[in-house]
Amino acid sequence: HFPLTLESATRSQTSVYFCAS
Repeated sequence: HFPLTLESATRSQTSVYFCAS
């Protein structure tokens, strides 16, 4: 499994992408 920090960063980026859309 990925580190919690990396998972958190990925989630943040995904949220940003959704907001940008």
